[in-house]
Amino acid sequence: MNKNRILLALKDKEDIRILSGYLSGVGFEPTVTKDGAEAVEHAVHEVPTAVIIDIDLPVMDGVRVFKIVRHNPHTSKIPFLIISDNAVDIKGFKPGLDTFVSRPLNLDVIDDKIRHALFQKDDSQGGSKVIEGKLMHMSVADILQFLHMNKKEGELKLTLGRSHGVVYVKDGEVSNAKLDSVEKEKALYRLLQWNEGSFEFLPKTVDAAKKIHSNTSSLLMEGMRQIDEVKRIQERFPNKKNLIKMKVDTASLSKDLDPMIYEIIRLLKVYPKVEDLVDRCALPDYEVYWTLTDMLSRGIVEEQKSDEIQSETGFLSVEEGVNIREKILNTITGLAHCNYAKVYLLSTSPMLVDGFLGMCSHLPDFALTHNELMTDATLGGQFGEVAALKLHGGLDLVVFSIPTVKNMGPIMKAFSANMVALILLWDDDVGAEISELVSAKKELVALRKCPVVHIFAGEGNKVGLELSYREVFGMKDNETLFKLKTQEKSIVLDIFQALFGDLLKQNQPAS
Repeated sequence: MNKNRILLALKDKEDIRILSGYLSGVGFEPTVTKDGAEAVEHAVHEVPTAVIIDIDLPVMDGVRVFKIVRHNPHTSKIPFLIISDNAVDIKGFKPGLDTFVSRPLNLDVIDDKIRHALFQKDDSQGGSKVIEGKLMHMSVADILQFLHMNKKEGELKLTLGRSHGVVYVKDGEVSNAKLDSVEKEKALYRLLQWNEGSFEFLPKTVDAAKKIHSNTSSLLMEGMRQIDEVKRIQERFPNKKNLIKMKVDTASLSKDLDPMIYEIIRLLKVYPKVEDLVDRCALPDYEVYWTLTDMLSRGIVEEQKSDEIQSETGFLSVEEGVNIREKILNTITGLAHCNYAKVYLLSTSPMLVDGFLGMCSHLPDFALTHNELMTDATLGGQFGEVAALKLHGGLDLVVFSIPTVKNMGPIMKAFSANMVALILLWDDDVGAEISELVSAKKELVALRKCPVVHIFAGEGNKVGLELSYREVFGMKDNETLFKLKTQEKSIVLDIFQALFGDLLKQNQPAS
């Protein structure tokens, strides 16, 4: 069956012209027939996705075409949209799967009826059958409305590029949604904006905890309202690439402020870049942007423009970026056909990872990605892709976080195919974790010779302490032990410049 082909059997040439053009524009492939007999032939041999047919056709009328196609076992599931001024009693007609449409033809109505009929057709083939399709053919909101009306239970999985989302549905009600590392209403409202990508609904028992408590109809209405509001007033929102800084002393603020303001102030200490702050805040994007805008208007915070950031942090020139990219591609065997390389970030604490990434967030072309494979305190923190730095020439340096806990060796090795560098991060509050970090370094360096950056984020400032750490990690005399302090964000520039300098010095290909 051609999943995109729509068979048109219409008597009016103008209807054919308009409808063909419209269907082509929304992703379908229309096939036009001149009479009822030809419509039967095409339906039987090509098995289209759906048929749009006039009751009154030459050679063979629409009712006769419908009966022949419906009684053929190979075409019996094809939905029909029958053009007629009046409903006709036709044997085999299935409400929901088939529908009547009157003139004048309303293209939006026809489009809705086609998509609804297709979804009904897939669902009617068995309660345990996976229903799948393209979001360009049926929106997330329409899918959820259908699942709601039919009181379905299962998981709606959505994919767009490297992003993956899932909506959990129980008795037709949305119980939770996840998109990468984001969940609840925040994730759902983001997914509602997807108009590309694919979907599949898996009927199954949903055991996941219910974290969304609004009914589905209200939830969808609120989601679409927020999306429309963002489009209407987004020019008033701060630029997502800009930084937000406190303008007043937090101690001087009233205790009666919206709790959301205090949440943003707390997050600003680690995530000053707007897009990172919005990602890390649990509330929906619109509410975060609106609160930020309110804080700016009241003089609580100030916005630092992206052009000011660029001038302050001058990072890599085009030539430097291209040279680093070429060096990486020439160093790692098998990387020539890949568009990313990994920088492993190993830390003794997930809090250190958050703090370090927050300090990096002002760097040009550096973005938090939140594509962790797992975020679990029992595991020791984030595991997976947490950030990416774009290099000129189409290569991303992906920062891949791995907690340094026991028995992670096999997992580290399994994900090390594109590894080109290591960043080690620790602070004063370490015990057994420091030995795990040292062991992880030894394992990975033995696996692949690569630059290693050592970062100490503690308060200790004694020469003896530094010498002790240098000895524990087996650092060479020409290696720098970086000391990370939150009030000195320029240090991250030195860290990455040292890392890139070491990458450029490499001359031994790694397998």
